[in-house]
Amino acid sequence: MSKALLFAGLLTASQPAWAEADKALLAIDAARARPLDAAIADLERWRPHFDAADTESRRLFLQLCAEIEIEQGHLRQAETTLAQLSAQSDAAGRAIAAALASQLFLLHGQTAESLREAKSAAELANAQTGPRIQAFAWGVLAQTLQRLGRLEEAMVVAQSSLTKLGNTAPARDRARFTRVLAGVNFELRDMPRALAYAQETKKLVEQDRDLWFMPTAELLLASVFSGSGRSNDSRQMLVHAIGDGQRLGLAMQTWAAHTNLADWYLQKARWADAAFYARHAIALSHKMDDNVQKGVTHSNLGQALIGLGQLHEGILELERSVEIANRANDITALIDTLPDLAAGYYKAGRVEAAYLALQRYRAKTRELALLNRERLEVEMQARFDISRRDRQIEQLLSQNQIQSATVERQRAEVQARGAAVLVLVAAVVFALLLFRRTRRSKLALEQANKRLAYFAERDPLSGLLNRRAMLAWLEQARAGAANSALGLLLLDIDHFKSINDRFGHAAGDAVIVELARRLQELLREDDRLARWGGEEFLIVVREIRPGHLEALAERILGRIGDEPFALAAGAFSVSLSAGFAAYPLASESAAAGWEAHLVLADQALFLAKRRGRNRACGVVELLRPWPEARRALEADFPQALAARFVRSVWCEGPELGNREAGNLFAEPRREARVQDKA
Repeated sequence: MSKALLFAGLLTASQPAWAEADKALLAIDAARARPLDAAIADLERWRPHFDAADTESRRLFLQLCAEIEIEQGHLRQAETTLAQLSAQSDAAGRAIAAALASQLFLLHGQTAESLREAKSAAELANAQTGPRIQAFAWGVLAQTLQRLGRLEEAMVVAQSSLTKLGNTAPARDRARFTRVLAGVNFELRDMPRALAYAQETKKLVEQDRDLWFMPTAELLLASVFSGSGRSNDSRQMLVHAIGDGQRLGLAMQTWAAHTNLADWYLQKARWADAAFYARHAIALSHKMDDNVQKGVTHSNLGQALIGLGQLHEGILELERSVEIANRANDITALIDTLPDLAAGYYKAGRVEAAYLALQRYRAKTRELALLNRERLEVEMQARFDISRRDRQIEQLLSQNQIQSATVERQRAEVQARGAAVLVLVAAVVFALLLFRRTRRSKLALEQANKRLAYFAERDPLSGLLNRRAMLAWLEQARAGAANSALGLLLLDIDHFKSINDRFGHAAGDAVIVELARRLQELLREDDRLARWGGEEFLIVVREIRPGHLEALAERILGRIGDEPFALAAGAFSVSLSAGFAAYPLASESAAAGWEAHLVLADQALFLAKRRGRNRACGVVELLRPWPEARRALEADFPQALAARFVRSVWCEGPELGNREAGNLFAEPRREARVQDKA
């Protein structure tokens, strides 16, 4: 709930009763350390005043009611409240209603509808002047994109929104986006960065004293701790989440903490403890409306009971989990649960039922693979050119064909031995081994496909080509290098470590994302831009003359330095140092390959750094025989330039020190420098 909007509602209330009611709303929103029951009692006491209140006051009241109803798991009641909120005439009410409806659709497993409502909320919020409504709507959009596995889009939305908010924004608003950034980095297996964002989320929640959000922050930290190998820290954080959730009456978050803790004990094969927490989760779920995620709790209990030797009871729980997944058409949940159900049937001597469960498991696996393949084809068509897209699709199809052929061959070999029971045993063992390794995650095939599409060629933060993809492209271009002039430009952000040290990794990430965007604006479709590593970038341009290469370097320095970067820490100028080289310098140097010419660009970059930064040094023409020049350049690069073994050029970036925004890391320019354009 927006405090700024609540204040606005207080100021605009015209009647005394409404003014008192607005004060009550402000008190409810501010005192988020109180149990939900107390907040509900206050809302009910003031409800008659808001039934006839003005648009803004009624909107604030309905929003808070809906948020509490969702947190309690009263989803049908929340739908009714959101319908009333959506009927409001102002765009703000419709934006908030769409954002909360998106969350409801996610809880029901309706992902397409969830994304539709989240996008609608963001569009409606853009029409508002209130930054808190925008933060609320865009936070829901970022979270929805993350939950749907659209990680790059989620990161862009969260990072840009966080930058726009700035450090002076309410801590609660910033926490919406640091939470998403933690989740995205967790999915990308960048655990140090995920941990940093998760810890920042918890810190922001503590700063805002928003204890209603605290269990969510603790659940997030628990997941990151688990992924980082800190198992005991994960368990302890889940215990904290349960305590905070129970104390405040946060049903959804308490249920999630019990479910995750049951899963934690399952991983340790501590069946009795797992059953204890799973039963508590199920008891909580009975107080909530339909939620497709409830199936996880029955699956956890079923596995724990089977581990305890209570086969009949365990099978019943697993069957309930499958039934819930069936109703929601949740293929991933079915794939997670069916191997356990087959194993339970087999242990109970129900061989035919086990075999049918495994057959269904295999059918759902193929169905999910087909859905993933279709989705990936669409994504790749949008992101990659035809040749690269076809290559990745071929890899995906080949991988799926190999896996399918392997399964079929194994089945045929076992059947050839005439032992149907052994087929079942082998299948159960295979399924269980696979399931144990990938528990509570998507299928290995889905993970492989997602990583292939995302990691094969792209840097997850900037969306640029990664180093491996650029190397592959350069190898393909090697054969045509003699007939096609290339330009190699290495760029390095000046004082990047200082940005991270002074303003945090979020500011550093924002600089990289914005810098990548600006660089892409300057390049042609056939050029290539890669994040070469850390704060270093590599540009390869085709069909370019030495003079044009120098002009491009000047444009790059100007595009980066002319306009300050607007970050959460404030607006300040950022500069680059660059080194560039033509490839080939001459026909005789072509045989040395792009590697030798990239070394020259790297040496030129180092020299630009030494001579004051915010400038570029380039090697554009060979003036002596290549073997002689190469030896001289490798021995003493600055001296070789001065001795004119090659023709070098220098470009200066714009002055930064006197800008209104300020350049926090500016150095005085050095007048004495090499300027050789002969």
